[in-house]
Amino acid sequence: MPKLEECARKFNIKPTLVFIVSVLGYTVKSEMDKSRNGVILDGLNEQKQANMDSRYALSKLVEECAMRQFVAPCPVERTGVVITMVAPGLCITGLGRDARTFTKIMHEAVRAMMARTAEVGSRTFLHGLVVGEEGHGKLLSCCKIKEFWVPAWLSN
Repeated sequence: MPKLEECARKFNIKPTLVFIVSVLGYTVKSEMDKSRNGVILDGLNEQKQANMDSRYALSKLVEECAMRQFVAPCPVERTGVVITMVAPGLCITGLGRDARTFTKIMHEAVRAMMARTAEVGSRTFLHGLVVGEEGHGKLLSCCKIKEFWVPAWLSN
């Protein structure tokens, strides 16, 4: 951020920092329910309870929550930097190639039904770069600014 802020001032521009996230994280309530005494990370450290197939999705939820905390103290008016979060959706890539057999079969089936090409998914990254200040701190999906929706189970 300090270098981006410096460039914003020096060149009178608004640099954009784009983070790639996923809405898949909102599907992991079962993993979140494993908290011990309300401490989520302690519950996730229990190897006997771990569902590693859900951990990728959980990492995406943690990433988006962390990004929201990162963006909050960085208004464009003060920093001169636009920060966006882009969810490109499921794309046809090598993601999932090392998954276990059942998970891999399910992933391939879903990908065959609804995935976009990597090239089409990459357009969402470009949108994140050019959206401007109106996209600051927002989730961008399908080249649209989305309202941040917090599931009830996450806000409790």
